[in-house]
Amino acid sequence: MSPESNDVLEIQQQAILETKVTGPITVGQIVAEVAENYDFNGQKPKYLSPLSRGLETRKYTFWTRQDAHLLKIYDQSASTGYRFRLRNVVGLERKLKAADIPIAESELTKKGNHFLVIDRRVTPSRSYEVAFAVSKVFPGRALTAPSLEDVQKMAEYMARIHQIKDYGVVPAMDSWSFLRFIRDNDIYSYPVPIFYAPKFVRNDLKDVLEVIAPIVKNLRALDLENEKKFPKTLIHGDLHPFNILKGKGGKFCILDLGCMDYQQRIADLAIFMSNTCADFTDLEKTKRLFTATVEAYESHNHLTREEKEGLSTLIQANYAMFSLRTAELLQKDPDNKEVREWHEHGLNGLKMMEKILRGRTS
Repeated sequence: MSPESNDVLEIQQQAILETKVTGPITVGQIVAEVAENYDFNGQKPKYLSPLSRGLETRKYTFWTRQDAHLLKIYDQSASTGYRFRLRNVVGLERKLKAADIPIAESELTKKGNHFLVIDRRVTPSRSYEVAFAVSKVFPGRALTAPSLEDVQKMAEYMARIHQIKDYGVVPAMDSWSFLRFIRDNDIYSYPVPIFYAPKFVRNDLKDVLEVIAPIVKNLRALDLENEKKFPKTLIHGDLHPFNILKGKGGKFCILDLGCMDYQQRIADLAIFMSNTCADFTDLEKTKRLFTATVEAYESHNHLTREEKEGLSTLIQANYAMFSLRTAELLQKDPDNKEVREWHEHGLNGLKMMEKILRGRTS
């Protein structure tokens, strides 16, 4: 590496360390706490690199010698009751490990804690607080192009998750979950026939609303709250390709336990299939992966008739929520590339599902 390259890297690292997380608390202060409280054999965190995906305020990878780690930072705006959620994740890690589910485990501090908190009081009436945790990084790639064997293995892991008992989960529904179409009735007030849209949607999103309106109507007609038809279990809640890593030798690692909740188990299959199994350029491949996922899941955990019949509607609903939420975000930031990609993902998914369902009835 040239001296110029070293200078650029140093400037980039300094900019990251000076980044404000909340109030007076900076990334640099958190990294200093990490260095002091975690045992890295005398090595300090180096080469911080930000990750954009995820609900947390900040995510960074960093290195200590040859070992890679992930630093997650939660501030007061990241999620309500995030301290409870972090404690919840600790318990879930134990349960998942006992069930042979491959996860990236939290690293313990020198005192045996799973996470730490910084509290800075700037005035008698105002304080700022962040919590942060460190976990090991799994050397793998996101599951963006799964094989039949990959989806079959993931179906097995989902079935195992759904069979875990006595987990004591704190409610943590993903803010992008399509289940919100049926849960948040108190915030639905948009006058479109047969559909009530969230209050954050403005009139200029009417085209998107009209596309997803019949899907939401079908979703609400499923009677999802009937647990005999749609059993509730522990679910991951956000099984998209970037939360599933595949490494050498076919090993997997499931990331991000922050959305784990007690919800309809079929939601996990719908989220996984729509976000991970779908190939919009190859309809036949997608159908094969969809079929393989359901068959593999049923070999470990039987689905009800209503779950199997309603699965396609839930997949459509997942694409509908992506289309809706990203359309709203693009009104504020039309140049956001990641949001634009997810918006196209939602719309393309709806078109794909229309072709699949049309083929079933022709």
